[in-house]
Amino acid sequence: MNHNSIRMMLLVLGTLICGSQVLAWDLSYEGNVMPSASQLGTSKWSETPRGLPDSSTDGDVLHLVDNRTDRTVYLWRGAVAFPAGTPLTMEARVKVLAADTGSFPSWAVGLGISTVNKSVWIRLWPDRVWVGEYEEGTEVPVYVPVDMTQFHTFRLGSLGGSDPKYNIWMDNELIYSGESHGGAYYGVQFGGYVPRAEATSDSYWDYVRYSTEYLPLPVPEPSALITLAGGLGALALPLLRRKRRR
Repeated sequence: MNHNSIRMMLLVLGTLICGSQVLAWDLSYEGNVMPSASQLGTSKWSETPRGLPDSSTDGDVLHLVDNRTDRTVYLWRGAVAFPAGTPLTMEARVKVLAADTGSFPSWAVGLGISTVNKSVWIRLWPDRVWVGEYEEGTEVPVYVPVDMTQFHTFRLGSLGGSDPKYNIWMDNELIYSGESHGGAYYGVQFGGYVPRAEATSDSYWDYVRYSTEYLPLPVPEPSALITLAGGLGALALPLLRRKRRR
């Protein structure tokens, strides 16, 4: 490999690092403190009116527990929705151990993004994921069978402007594309959503983050970029040594 090739590869690496979507997230919650903790300052999340008395941080993971009959357990940013036309992306790594929705079966643990004119939601049970209102041409809700007792990463992306389209990825694979059917004043939310007294849930959240940009592709993890940099450095060493010998 010649000197120009090494220089080009290092230039590409620099572009990946500087242009990575890691820099595009407006807020990233890492699960190491309660999301409503005052120490998070302007980055804290708002709780449901009745709070989260049975939830806690377990290491660096948020453990959300709804085992009461008088509350739902969820958190949000932006009680007033983002302006119409705002593109939004939300990503979370989550597992669900229990979601008993009682007599309200269409809602469970979930996450969602919303402006005043469009919204995107997914709902999670231990054995499946609800990703869309209807199968095309039918009135059958769209479910994907998934073992949610293991961690999975979900990304929801809603296009901005007047385009109602959205996409949902799971573990970096596109699993659903659809069109939003109207918005609400929720902003960005995650947790247990069932507004019925008999509902309970148990979920773990490794991280939750969102952006006011549409981020359609998986984000290169910093560790992967570091590995790539190490590999390029190893390739460059022989060239540099030869140059020094001259």
